Amino acid sequence: MAVFQLNKEKAPGLDGFTIAVYQECWDVIKEDLMRMFLEFQTKGVINQSTNATFIAMVPKKSQTFKISYYRPISLVTSLYKIIAKVLSGRLRKVLHETISGSQGAFVEGRHVLDAVLIANEVVDEKRKSREEGVVFKIDFEKAYDHVDWGFLDHVLQRKGFSQKWRSWIRGCLSSSSFAILVNGNEKGWVKASRGLRQGNPLSPFLYTLMADVLSLLLGGNPKTIGFWDLMVERILRRLDGWKKAFLSLGGRITLIQFCLSHIPSYFLSLFKIPVSIASKIEKMQRDFLWSGAGKGKKDHLIRWEVVSRPKELGGLGFGKTSMRNIALLGKWLWRFSRERSGLWHKVIASIYGTHPNAWDTNMVVRWSHRCPWKAIAQVFQFLWSSKVPSKVKALAWLVAHGKVNTNDKLQLRRPYKALCPQWCILCKGNGESIDHIFLHCPVTIGIWYRLFNLAGLVWVPPRSLEDMLVITFKGLRNSLRGKTLWQIACLTLIWIVWQERNNRIFEDKGRTEEMLWDLIRFYSSLWAFCTEAFRQVPLNVLQLNWIVVCASKV
Repeated sequence: MAVFQLNKEKAPGLDGFTIAVYQECWDVIKEDLMRMFLEFQTKGVINQSTNATFIAMVPKKSQTFKISYYRPISLVTSLYKIIAKVLSGRLRKVLHETISGSQGAFVEGRHVLDAVLIANEVVDEKRKSREEGVVFKIDFEKAYDHVDWGFLDHVLQRKGFSQKWRSWIRGCLSSSSFAILVNGNEKGWVKASRGLRQGNPLSPFLYTLMADVLSLLLGGNPKTIGFWDLMVERILRRLDGWKKAFLSLGGRITLIQFCLSHIPSYFLSLFKIPVSIASKIEKMQRDFLWSGAGKGKKDHLIRWEVVSRPKELGGLGFGKTSMRNIALLGKWLWRFSRERSGLWHKVIASIYGTHPNAWDTNMVVRWSHRCPWKAIAQVFQFLWSSKVPSKVKALAWLVAHGKVNTNDKLQLRRPYKALCPQWCILCKGNGESIDHIFLHCPVTIGIWYRLFNLAGLVWVPPRSLEDMLVITFKGLRNSLRGKTLWQIACLTLIWIVWQERNNRIFEDKGRTEEMLWDLIRFYSSLWAFCTEAFRQVPLNVLQLNWIVVCASKV
């Protein structure tokens, strides 16, 4: 269903409703929505307020001096998004029947990278033949802004689309109006007469963004360092945009995983990356992880070899750039034997042939690996599968590796920053170490006893935190809710203890053990309340009695 396929977190338009409202209240509004769709299907007309659009100007560069440095993004209403999603979903199913084989973007079963491979092979072949030739780079300025609706309708007619379908498309286009958002306030309304909107599911605006990158790759020599400058500059520009943001370690981990790591994907899918460039990319990721994008240098608490491992093996899942490059390039070999009718396959076969020694895609390699660190893997599975914020997971990850900057470690790394080596700020007793502050400190051990007593478990403190982490506990009752809340509570305890330690050192503020326990229960209840397992449980009920709520076999 189109409503549930849309991203519920996307910015709303004039109506102020996100897609999440339609998803959560579907049982209430579905009949009204279906009546609206029936009217649109019959008349092909969309109410003007439904198709009213805010335009937000998003900077394309870190420094913006001209209006052309901004990209206009349309914030359409959620109701219109649903209509456009339905139409685009139906259009996608027949697009491959009416688009020529030379077009690879936005067509199911085709890949935009095919065109890049073909273009590079054609240029390379021309160079090897030492024949003269000309390469044209053609682009259209503001291409989607200049689309003529009459011409678009004519194209749809010649492609064989029915009058009914064309009336729906005309209804989506002709009823649109725009207002510019200036500092969050709308300024004037303009009736549209041409163009497609960036941000509309019907408008494949991503093509315009990709065109420049693909053309810059054309004919380059991937063995030279300069060939990769564009990609490196893109990463640096992205880091520059985050320079002034006060991001937690968890926030930086998220940005590396979902942003920095994906910037080189198109390059890595086509060309063998030089070792020096791979090292440079990993250095930028490494420096940003531990120091942010600022100028100050901080300790790299865990070796990059460990950080780049999969999460279940104690890393963050970043992976090695060179290994990722090999994996992405290997997809071409796999596709070569399965897409024999593709245009790119024909180009490669005409140049290199199909000799089995060159394209041996039938060879199967069986590989088996039994993890020798099964207990360790369980620890990190417990950590990353928990439903706590990323900042809490990041701290727990450091604690699991024994790399938190406690006083004993600061004595070795930065003696001038350490407190008295034989003094714990929480208990004013033994020296501060990871095992002490998170396990053996009288303040911490009292909180652990409270948590285990609540679960009805007899707990004997282990020798070290490492031993504590590898022990498997059933949690609060044998239910999904109980296991979820147990995970959250354990990691919240570690986070609250570390926060309390820092508050006492840097702000000279302290709380009692009872207050810390109340904080742990509050945050644990709040984060559990946001999970699917506790969806139907009121927050006040969850805060009052964990055991009763978790006794439910959910």
